[in-house]
Amino acid sequence: MKRLLVIMRLSRAKLVSLIKALFTQGIYQLSAFTPRSNKAVFGSYKNRFTDNSKYLYLHWRREAFIRCIWISGDKALIKRLQAQGHEAYARRSLQGIYHCLTAKYYFYSSYLGDINQHLGKGAVKVNLWHGSPMKKIEFDIDSGPLTEIYHSHKPARLHYHQQHIRPDLMLSPSVQMSRCFQSAFRLKPEQLHRASYPRTDYFSRYPSAATPLSQLIGHPFKQAILYAPSWRDTGLKKQASQTSPYDQAFNWAKLSASLRAKGQVLLLRFHPNEAHLAGRYSHFANIIDISQREDVYDILGQIDLLITDTSSLFIDALYHGLTFRLYDLDSGKQSLHQQLEQAVTAERSLYDYAASLPLLDKTRAHHWHLKDFGELLTFIAAGDFSVKAEEIEDYRQLVETYWQADAPSSFGALEQWMRQTSGQTHWVGAQEA
Repeated sequence: MKRLLVIMRLSRAKLVSLIKALFTQGIYQLSAFTPRSNKAVFGSYKNRFTDNSKYLYLHWRREAFIRCIWISGDKALIKRLQAQGHEAYARRSLQGIYHCLTAKYYFYSSYLGDINQHLGKGAVKVNLWHGSPMKKIEFDIDSGPLTEIYHSHKPARLHYHQQHIRPDLMLSPSVQMSRCFQSAFRLKPEQLHRASYPRTDYFSRYPSAATPLSQLIGHPFKQAILYAPSWRDTGLKKQASQTSPYDQAFNWAKLSASLRAKGQVLLLRFHPNEAHLAGRYSHFANIIDISQREDVYDILGQIDLLITDTSSLFIDALYHGLTFRLYDLDSGKQSLHQQLEQAVTAERSLYDYAASLPLLDKTRAHHWHLKDFGELLTFIAAGDFSVKAEEIEDYRQLVETYWQADAPSSFGALEQWMRQTSGQTHWVGAQEA
């Protein structure tokens, strides 16, 4: 009897899930028939105000190129944006639903659900993505639990609606990234435009919009170092009593003393899932917790050194010509490629190109890999973060892998594409809409 009840509950759950999936598909298909006007809706992952969609939104708000509307499920964020004079609406509000149904353009950083996965069928969809992949993404995934999402049989795909929606356009800053995106999203070559990203272009265009490091730090300093580790999936909850992996990997008192002696500051930027851990170390002098900030793109061009592990933030640092060093809490003696391979054994595999990246292989550039805290402390205290003469060519090749020198600005590339594909003899901007 109990077994029968369990089977009935499972069957009911599957039935409910199927009904929801069919409902989502039905609404999505119907949204193709609503009239759409020359305005754009924007959103980002986990209802946050961040990444490429944020900076494209802010740019066009400044330039009045097109009417821009931010959509999010975070009502507190919506209120904050509205208080700053921006147009923003909650996803399930009447205004949010209306604009999602009637906007011609969708700009998002991950999936259509960043805005509204139910109402975007008739819109022009531009996926600005949120990173430069080293691990395989989307339809390139061939191992791990995510495989089912992209390679399951047709009925199962109903449950992964937004992951199977192909964008009309993506930006790519290099040949290598074009190869990855074209394969991963199953795009035609003409659906990829060579351009940099809004998150890198915004502060080049508006340097005064960046937060001065002196304001953030609050006292004089000679060098600023950003420590931004990736999430290590520790499973730690927000409890102060639990052991932190960063307790064993750092002697915080010794590090603080060295920073003070050298006039340096260390900015801690922990992953959102571990942000609560950074507060344990911010009471040390010259160590500042910035984990609660929306992002670090406004200060990235001002730092002197980035310390990370497998986080792709080092790729954005390359755009600014910054140097970085790799410090992994568990596998410091391995190359980044080996660390990644180990980390994705049960998850996603690496793209082939990632195996031969210069400066990431410890055997070719051991100075870029700090194997323990002692080595980390010595390197920071020395204060020489420059690229060595024998490493300049490797550094240049690494930059070119991700940031092609002739890639135009994302803003100009998108505006030109929208004008060319709009079918309008006269572009109607935000002031005229």
